[in-house]
Amino acid sequence: MNHYEVLGVAPDADVGEIRQAYLAAARLAHPDLHENTDGEARLAAEARMRSINLAWGELADPRRRRRYDAALDPAVPAPTGGDPAPPSPVPWRPYDPSPAPAFDERYDRPITGGGIPTWLRLAPVLSFATGVAAMVLGAVTGITGVIAVGLGCFAVSIVLFVAASLVALTTSRGGSRLDETDR
Repeated sequence: MNHYEVLGVAPDADVGEIRQAYLAAARLAHPDLHENTDGEARLAAEARMRSINLAWGELADPRRRRRYDAALDPAVPAPTGGDPAPPSPVPWRPYDPSPAPAFDERYDRPITGGGIPTWLRLAPVLSFATGVAAMVLGAVTGITGVIAVGLGCFAVSIVLFVAASLVALTTSRGGSRLDETDR
């Protein structure tokens, strides 16, 4: 089966017709449409899609199409050796219609700690770890006072965590990373 038969077009079809045939065939045979089928059907769809892509690759480029036609029919004169090599394919990029924002170097700075003191960053974690250790020790020894200390440490760790979050919110710069001197 030659490339024209794969796409279902006549050998004298123009590139627009070939493209329409390619898109129609690709929509029907794309392997993603066969995800929930058995393995053989999926493999057959992948093979069909490979042949469709190969046919489109050959017939879409005028130079490659002339060479292909010459190989199919010896009566067609072969292209001369002066033809340059076909251009390399352009890498695929997703289409994004939104305008790209201009790069502003003032925004390209690392995010710092946000003004939270180091002790307030560490205190909730240390309080929680102390609470876990006290709860385990109290459970092993059966001393209720140690268990009460562990529960107290848990409560303090929750309060410190909330306090650290509030300090971070109040010391942030209101969503803008620009300094007042940069404006």
